[in-house]
Amino acid sequence: MEQEQNVKVQGWAGVQVLRDIVYDAKQKRLKYPPIPQLKALRKVRLLTKTLVLSSDTVSTVLNPSEAETIHLEIIAKFTFPANLFDNSKGYTKENAPEVGLRIRTNSDGSEYTNVALMMPAAEVDANICDACTYAIGRNASFKVYPINSNKNPVLNCSKECAKERTCMSWALHEIETKGMVQCSLYWDHSSKVSIPNKIVSSGVVNEPLLHLERNKSGTIGYNFPLHGRAPLASSTEFELRIFVDGSVIEVFKDDGLQTISGRVYIPDGVAHSGVGLYTRNTGDVPVSANIQVFSMGSIWN
Repeated sequence: MEQEQNVKVQGWAGVQVLRDIVYDAKQKRLKYPPIPQLKALRKVRLLTKTLVLSSDTVSTVLNPSEAETIHLEIIAKFTFPANLFDNSKGYTKENAPEVGLRIRTNSDGSEYTNVALMMPAAEVDANICDACTYAIGRNASFKVYPINSNKNPVLNCSKECAKERTCMSWALHEIETKGMVQCSLYWDHSSKVSIPNKIVSSGVVNEPLLHLERNKSGTIGYNFPLHGRAPLASSTEFELRIFVDGSVIEVFKDDGLQTISGRVYIPDGVAHSGVGLYTRNTGDVPVSANIQVFSMGSIWN
């Protein structure tokens, strides 16, 4: 939860957009796209553009002076070779690929919020954001159980984490019971966890993450990243549809197969309304993007 005083004192408030519930026969799972009636709130098409992205470069497509509003709908489709997000490769923080958008940027690009698809680093601690502020107790384990230390506990614990869709990292800890270790499953991997017992082994689920990064946003209060596992529906493309208002950012990947929502509390509003596209650690791999941006009206008008 976000800090309550920010909502009350600063006067920010908001609710999530309404969503449909649709069964995706190809993916064999439910998805939660925004209701189609939201298109009626579109006011002006601010941008339609297709471009090729260079690795470790930000391509600004809309400046705050051009947007003139913080109420935006952004639709971006990214296309790339099938080997860009490689689940068989163990990544480091320095080579993990990342493709996405930079939104709520200020005029000189020094403050921004990133929304992206990225691969995690194989070492759990490498995913920690040392510059971020976290809520106390945020990364408590959601499942804990003992494993016989002679029955391949690393494989057992890692498989259990992969099976649980909300699990992003796992750890094995020493316990007092002879011949046993404890498997702990976590729904996050980017905040430090205080563990009383020695860690024997740990790891992450090696699949793409839908990632909302806020530590450079200029927000008041907590700025820890928000993310969840988001496997590719297609090995060569994905789409992000993003709704932005005064404080809420809502992200729908591939028509709602995965979603993520968060807040940024930025006092100067329209001065942080720029949009850009970027990649990290993609090397010479060609990544193309098609982006549309609409200004949005209010349901109260």
